[in-house]
Amino acid sequence: MNKEKTLFWITIISALIVLIIAASLSVFISKEKNDIELKLNRSIFNKKPSGMAAWHKVLSDSGVDVALWRNSFHGLTSIEKEKATMVIISPEFAANNTYVFTQKDIENILNWVRVGNTLIFVDDFNRTSSRDFLSKLNLQLADKFDKEDKAKDMDKDKDKEKDLKDLGTYFDEISQDLYTDEKTLYDISEIDEFNYKVNTISSTSTVRLKDKFIQPIIEDDEGIILGKRDYGKGKVYVLTIPDLMDNSTLYEEEDNYQFFTNLVLVDHKKIYINEYVHGFVKSENLMSYYSETLLNPLSKQFLLLMIILLWSVSRRFGKPRPLYDDDRKTNIIYVNAMGNLYNLAGLTGTALTPIYNQFKIALCKELRIDINTTPQELFRVIRNTYSNTQSEDLVSIINECEIAMHSNEISKEDMVNLCKRLNKYRLKGSRYAKRS
Repeated sequence: MNKEKTLFWITIISALIVLIIAASLSVFISKEKNDIELKLNRSIFNKKPSGMAAWHKVLSDSGVDVALWRNSFHGLTSIEKEKATMVIISPEFAANNTYVFTQKDIENILNWVRVGNTLIFVDDFNRTSSRDFLSKLNLQLADKFDKEDKAKDMDKDKDKEKDLKDLGTYFDEISQDLYTDEKTLYDISEIDEFNYKVNTISSTSTVRLKDKFIQPIIEDDEGIILGKRDYGKGKVYVLTIPDLMDNSTLYEEEDNYQFFTNLVLVDHKKIYINEYVHGFVKSENLMSYYSETLLNPLSKQFLLLMIILLWSVSRRFGKPRPLYDDDRKTNIIYVNAMGNLYNLAGLTGTALTPIYNQFKIALCKELRIDINTTPQELFRVIRNTYSNTQSEDLVSIINECEIAMHSNEISKEDMVNLCKRLNKYRLKGSRYAKRS
């Protein structure tokens, strides 16, 4: 193996080692920071404290007919007749650079409810998009909490909603207080509608709804925590405590998981958990699927490695070397040099031999006669096959070639002219002359 190949393979192996180490470190660091969250994420794909992965697993393992909804809200028309239940938990206005739960989305989900489906909407209503949802239902936050929200101005102005950076301010503020507040216990043992022997639930939420156009299910002195609103032929349940069933409550003594599971099953319908509102759009191809896995950063690192290697090859490891042509017959300098040698040696006729032999083989093949036939027989077949002018020209060319090859007395110029005459009969499809 030469020096250039050795350096090339050393570069490849070194780069791969760096890639493996970097990927291993990233996985290790991500596991170390598994319980650290920079923002709330109420998705069932989130295994950190604010996620809903644990509750989803409990629900799935219970044999409930549950499915994930990752299509846009326009696709709800495909399940209108199923009379299903849709669960939406803390929808994002903008997730993964995709705008979700817009005004049009709210209209589509409510139209879906109107024909007889059930919606369970869980949120703390700190986002303008979710408060717009309340407005569509003629619902309002309790006066105390509505004033506090306006004072805090969590969402900025509507004109700034499209600026994704503004959402980061809200997440940073609320995540600092996450799980630090003392949880409030709620006694719900007297609720007949959910008579599943659930006694207490707990939450840190302080958001409440007004008693207007909504039937209270759980409430306290400050307002409604859970209420029901009839909408067309369907129903909308609004719950103001999204931390009710997050991963942080898995091992608590209260009955949060059981209560919420009973709630989503109250109408005995198929359950759809909406993950589109968290930016998890349905994957249409393998690349979209793998972009959410560890393969995504590894592919980017591998692509960077390939770019470096291509640049390295273009620069070369050594000095550039000339490319030699092994087929010297295609080199015009070589052909001219050989022609001059034949001419100086008086062997011009000898140089004509391979050219004439190739011509004669093709001609005999055209006439369907043996290549070793006598000149007299060849001339007879030529005269019987072609016109008088063409046959006399062919006979003349053959005679001149035979004389030149045997005498070697033809000049270089005459040989060139003779080759041109031979070439005149090299017609398409190996036809040397038109038939008479």
